[in-house]
Amino acid sequence: MKTILLVEDEFTLRRALGIFLEDEGYDVVAVTNGEEAWVQAQEDVFDLVLTDLRMPVMDGIELVKRLRSLPQYTKTPIFILSANNEQSLVDAGLQAGATGWLNKPFPVERLLEVVQQALA
Repeated sequence: MKTILLVEDEFTLRRALGIFLEDEGYDVVAVTNGEEAWVQAQEDVFDLVLTDLRMPVMDGIELVKRLRSLPQYTKTPIFILSANNEQSLVDAGLQAGATGWLNKPFPVERLLEVVQQALA
């Protein structure tokens, strides 16, 4: 079973996405900010990371940079999820090492398609 690290500070969205991905057969570990994700990623190895952009403690771009510094995450698909699609932020996320960017709100079918393609 593929394992996904879901990083989202908004409780309702974190819970909904977690349930949806689990229903699709993925093992999901959900945390509320980049710092919690950073700690979790050093304890476990995930097949894919989905992270919000704007969060307290550590944002998604900083998390991507830190994850990419770990040997076990150099090739792991990492996607940033954000309602803010300013090109400068998208560029910064991709330059930090994100695999892709999904603009919120998005249909869950689109998320599933992205996850399936990244893990294929």
